[in-house]
Amino acid sequence: ADLLITFSIAQETSETRAIAATLPLWWRFLQCLRRARDSVVLKRGGAAKTHLLNAGKYSASIIAIWLRYNASVREDSHTTAVWIIAYVATGFSVCYSLTWDFFCDWSVLEFSPTSKWKVVVSTRRTLINSTVGWTFAVWFNVFARSAGLFAAVPGLPIQNLSTQVIV
Repeated sequence: ADLLITFSIAQETSETRAIAATLPLWWRFLQCLRRARDSVVLKRGGAAKTHLLNAGKYSASIIAIWLRYNASVREDSHTTAVWIIAYVATGFSVCYSLTWDFFCDWSVLEFSPTSKWKVVVSTRRTLINSTVGWTFAVWFNVFARSAGLFAAVPGLPIQNLSTQVIV
């Protein structure tokens, strides 16, 4: 949103912020759907179920942003049903995204029917070789997922935090 406003392509409005916040999410959502199709039609790229669950992560974020946008336009009080629904959707989105990241992207947690839940240091640490750097990246991911979703629409508790700075 900040680049659109800077180059006078759009004006600073809550609609601009909501649209700009959801565009990358839509892009990734469509990529996940394409990968699911490729895995079924072309028999490559893993299981379709995995790609559809990953698409769910992005759709949950899109829905949460638009519910908060709707609440910010309609209601001033953050205790109305519209805001409560928006906050529940945001909480679900953040939990869904972090669960996906911890299990699939970062491999922080693993589940095995024989050993139950266990916390492990990533076995897939291919991009970050340092344990300290990897740990920082995981915690930054938690912060960025939470703050980025909350900052997407004006009128929220962290309204002055720019999404582009965080995400």
